[in-house]
Formats: sequence, C-alpha cells, structure tokens
Amino acid sequence: MNDILLLTGIVFALSFLLSVKFNRRRTEDSTHPVWSLILIQLCGSNLGRLQPVPQYRLYFSAVDFTDLDPNETISGSDVEVIPDFCILLHRAVLVRVVGPLRPLLANIQSTYLPSRAIKITSTFIPLLVELKRPVSRHCRDIDEFMSGLGTMMNSAQSQAEGQAHCLFSIPNYHRQMHVVLLAAVGEWWSFRFVPRSNFGGKTFNGNKYVFDVNDRLKEEERNNPLEEDEAKLMDPDLIHEMRNLIAHAGETPAQIKDRHDAERDARQRRRAQRNMVRQHNEDQLQEFIDKTQEIQNEPGIYPDFAINEYSQRRSACDADWKLRWKFQREFMESELGSRVALEDRADWSGVMRLGSKTSEYYLFQIRNYLNQFARDNVEEDDISQ
Repeated sequence: MNDILLLTGIVFALSFLLSVKFNRRRTEDSTHPVWSLILIQLCGSNLGRLQPVPQYRLYFSAVDFTDLDPNETISGSDVEVIPDFCILLHRAVLVRVVGPLRPLLANIQSTYLPSRAIKITSTFIPLLVELKRPVSRHCRDIDEFMSGLGTMMNSAQSQAEGQAHCLFSIPNYHRQMHVVLLAAVGEWWSFRFVPRSNFGGKTFNGNKYVFDVNDRLKEEERNNPLEEDEAKLMDPDLIHEMRNLIAHAGETPAQIKDRHDAERDARQRRRAQRNMVRQHNEDQLQEFIDKTQEIQNEPGIYPDFAINEYSQRRSACDADWKLRWKFQREFMESELGSRVALEDRADWSGVMRLGSKTSEYYLFQIRNYLNQFARDNVEEDDISQ
C-alpha cells in the first residue's frame, strides 16, 4: 500500500467534504470517501483479510438463524440495524476436501477465484463506525459550532452503542468478546472499546433502537408506548427537605405553619442564589463566546483549548450539556495528557480532529488492535494462515 497516495486521497476527501460547490447540503454521504480511506488505512497490511464494508446489515430476528432452503428468499427481519461502516474478518474451511487451505489459496489469481471451494465458518466485526453529517461551515460563533458538534457527536455515539448491543445479541457472533466503536461528525471523531460484558443480561431492543435513532416510530409509540418500570427519582436536596414536612409530635397548627413558612423562605433564598450563580455563569459564557469570535480568523476553526473552555463554561450553566458530557473532563482528547490503552478505554474518548497528533496516535492504536485481532484469530481452518 502506498502511504503517500493514501494520505493524498484523504486530503482530497477532506477538501471535498468542505467543498461548498460539491457538498452544498453537507450531507452525511459526503463523509464516506474520507472514512472509507481511513478504514483502509486502519486495515494496513491485513487489508483483504480485514474487509471495510459500508452499510452492512446487522440482524437479530430469529428467522435469520433457522435452517431454511438456501435458495429460498427470506423476508426481512423484525428490525435492521445498519452501521455506516464496519470491518469484517472471516474464517473458512475447504468444502468436500480434507486438508489445509494454504495450497489452494497459493494458486489464487485474478482469473482463478475459487470461492465455491471454501465455506465461511465464522465472521467477526472488530470495528463499527457511525457517521453524521458535518457541522455547518458558516457558524456565527463557537456557541453555534459547539452546539452542532456536541449534538451530532452524542447522537453518533449513542447509535454506535446500540449497534454494539445488537452485535452481541446475535448468535452468529457468539464468539466475539469485544468491539471498537468509532463515532464521527465530518472530520471530528471519538472512539471507545466495548466488551461483551457491558451488555450482560440485557437483550437488544430493536424497536427502541429504531425509535431513538431515526424517530420513525413516534406515532406507534404514542398509541402503544413501551412499558417501563422505573423508580421515580427526585432532587436529593428535595428528598432531604421532605423529612421536615412531617409534623413533629406535639406541634400546634400555628407552629407547623411557622415552620413551613420558614422552610419555604429558605427554599426561595436558595433558588434565588442558584439563579444568580446560573445567570453569572451564562454571562461569563457569553463573554467568552464574544471574545473568541473577536479573534477568530477562519470560520469553523477553533483551537482545542477554546473548545474545552467553552464546554466547561457551558456545563456550569446548561444542565443538559453537563449531563451529555458528564464523563468528559475535557471535550477534546488531550494531546498533553497520559495516553490510555485501548482496552482501558471504559468510556468514549475525547473528540479529535483528523490530522492532529492525537488523532494520528489513536488511529495507530486502533490499527494495532485490528492487526492483533487478525493474528489472534488464525486457526488451522483459517483462510490466511
């Protein structure tokens, strides 16, 4: 593989992604060229054994695992989960012949492809990729840019997690113990390592997945909602205060009223204080947004430290944002921090931009993982000993 040609292709694909002329609507499919090349790069010398595949359907319907006539057309499964990209790895045996595969494969030529002489015995999916369309090229400020990037990245991550759950719920992949997830919004991406044990005891719910991701089942859900039995949760401060609402033995009605009035006044003071803090944080965030915009040189290009500071300031005044990125100390993966081993990545990495040193490091880490995955899955019946 010519690395220079591949990197040149990635540069052209990124430029195409940003093109106003050829990608006017910023559609998701415009991200496919760059990420197909990234996946080829990740496969490295194992390209061919590791196969990048777009739009591969994951099924979980029982009908897919019944013994039916191979020539019979099978109706679609209950729900189809379709990652934007994945990487496949196959094992196979010779058909009607006892012996190793190596002699047969040694004679493969462009005019001799003995696909009917072998039978696939198992398939693995070591990498799942979910893509979202790029953020607007004409954001007014960092606030609009981060709102778009944060929302789309969170959506891609959630969707990829659902795909991993689906994968581990499919009997065909019972031998697979872990998978790497990659979520990308245009040129921005993050990843995580997911072991099968993360979903132990929880069967994939296809209808919920489709509802959450594509919002296609709104009408059905309104008329026939999912039955959920969840504990009712409250603000811990309110729960702490509830004990004071129980009248103490011997209190007169007047004493109860005075105590309730005092508690109400205390709650109002705390609420006013919280509002003052939130308003102060909102003012500080807006001041930061304005200041950042004053020194902005190129639309959509913000340094990592500005993105991280924005995320921290917004978390201080936006509960939804804080909840969405609660596991992230920094929105962007740190270039100066300690490197985390892939298998120790218990949650999503920080966001990275293709072309950065951090991105290069972790893409190389994933490439090593895939190469090791290929080596670990070599057996005597394998097609590539």
